[in-house]
Amino acid sequence: MEVDNSQEPCEEVDVMSLNDKNIHRLAKYRLNTPHPYEHKRETMALLTKLLAAKSMTQAQLAKELKRDKTTVNRWCKDSREVAWDNALKIAEVLKCHPVEIYQPSAARICSRYIDGNFDVRNFPKDELESYSIPFEYNTASIFLLLFDIPGSHLDGEIGIFEDIRKGKKFSRDAINKFCYLTPSKKLLALKPTIKPKCGVLQTNNDGTFKMVSPFTRKPLSEDCTSFPADHIDIASPIIAKQNLTLKATLLANLGKK
Repeated sequence: MEVDNSQEPCEEVDVMSLNDKNIHRLAKYRLNTPHPYEHKRETMALLTKLLAAKSMTQAQLAKELKRDKTTVNRWCKDSREVAWDNALKIAEVLKCHPVEIYQPSAARICSRYIDGNFDVRNFPKDELESYSIPFEYNTASIFLLLFDIPGSHLDGEIGIFEDIRKGKKFSRDAINKFCYLTPSKKLLALKPTIKPKCGVLQTNNDGTFKMVSPFTRKPLSEDCTSFPADHIDIASPIIAKQNLTLKATLLANLGKK
């Protein structure tokens, strides 16, 4: 199968990545939070919990950071603010995300997956799994889909999508993006068996839409070649994806330091 990698469907993110781009986003998020220091009461419990999880004492953390033990003790007792630059250093020592020092890590259950035909299917109840997601995407308006496409570069990755069911159902960002599409009631009346699908949503010259494969850029099926806007119920673009293999490798490498 020919794969078109010229246009990745979204940003690749990882809950444990500490690259400059993510650090900038994290710092910006913290500064833009309505109450950026509301975490003070929680910081004590979270930092203490992180130390306990790593079987590390306050004295050991102080030694690793080359800081005074009194400073670390004040962080844990919440009598001194943990500055952002210190959070980055603590995170490097504890092998965690710096935001976990301010707020608990986020996890979501992934109940559906995308198969090789880009149909969206439900996992059996006994196969449901929970995945950690980057804190900046931890909002009530996201949902997860697992790519189950063996042989592709997407296989095993987690897609993070914007849940727009409670608002405008057709996101203006959906065109030319990899999207989650659900059929409208009008289309279901014509084709009751049609299922939700994922693919790159594009426009045709006559104003209709088509849904193409992110690999071949060809329509996913005959039904996806040309359809009107009123056949779409929800068009929700992917906003990020996580490579779980990359995450596992990163965690393993962090553990070797």
